[in-house]
Amino acid sequence: MPGSGPSVSVIIPTMNRQKDLERCVRSLLAQSRLPEELVVVDDGDLQPEEISGLLDGHPIRFVYVKKDRKGLARSRNVGIRHSTGDVLVFLDDDTELDVDYLRGYLSILESDTEQRIGGLSGTPTRYVHGVEVPTRTPLTVPVMLSHFFLLADQRGGRVLPSGFRSPMVDPGDLTDVDFLQGGNMALRRKVLDEFSFDEELDRSGGYSLGEDVFFSYPVGRKYALYSTRRARLKHFATPGNRPNRRDLNRMKVIHQYRFVRKTMNGGVMNLAAFGWSMIGLVVINSLVFLRRPERNRWSNLEGILSGIAHVIRHPSGDHVV
Repeated sequence: MPGSGPSVSVIIPTMNRQKDLERCVRSLLAQSRLPEELVVVDDGDLQPEEISGLLDGHPIRFVYVKKDRKGLARSRNVGIRHSTGDVLVFLDDDTELDVDYLRGYLSILESDTEQRIGGLSGTPTRYVHGVEVPTRTPLTVPVMLSHFFLLADQRGGRVLPSGFRSPMVDPGDLTDVDFLQGGNMALRRKVLDEFSFDEELDRSGGYSLGEDVFFSYPVGRKYALYSTRRARLKHFATPGNRPNRRDLNRMKVIHQYRFVRKTMNGGVMNLAAFGWSMIGLVVINSLVFLRRPERNRWSNLEGILSGIAHVIRHPSGDHVV
């Protein structure tokens, strides 16, 4: 049953992942603290009656929104507008929640009587092709080079001067972070009355790479953001609905530059750090390709070089294509 305290709306954008979404919703229905509302925003061909059927007998309001213009950032904004909860929880459709996922968030937000905390991210266990991905990456030569070129850091949840960020690691009970994970976060309604997702990122074919960091980094300049072990979930990283390697790496460079230039309001030092990180991307991916010259590795490098060329042509950071 939904509990006392703040009401909870869960927002799930989806596109052509019916079975994944059903698994996610079943885990939502198994929560020790149910939400008051589920908002599903569809960019594909979902059969909504299958989802509403799962909710039969549960005191959860179901809102289904079918969109014509694809894009994850836009879907998140649409979900916000159609939701009514005091706390909004964003999930990816290819996740499965631990039984106390929502209760973990609420235990933290309800104890924050001054409402200093704006948002939280839980702790994911990631799976690729059914195999669990280790939380910490072994200290290989490419990893050491990524640290040297300001592409990553050993501290999880941090935005580096280059605009790149360190992946989340197991945060313990509560750890302050610079950004939140889009498919694994909870925010107070008042935050979403002030901030929205950057829909310009949807111009890259609807795959809004980094939309969560673009959104949450400015939130973290005003409110506290934390990552917590109290809210756990599994993320199955379903393939599909993603660009090819060349386009994804091109997008990574272009979006990263927009983040430094527009979202961080980066000065000379940040832009210099970004340039250094671009040198690092080229060096690391060139070494990887030379070690094993495979087509997919060349596609990675080709995309990075194409993205750098785009940034040089459009230094304002306004052109996201």
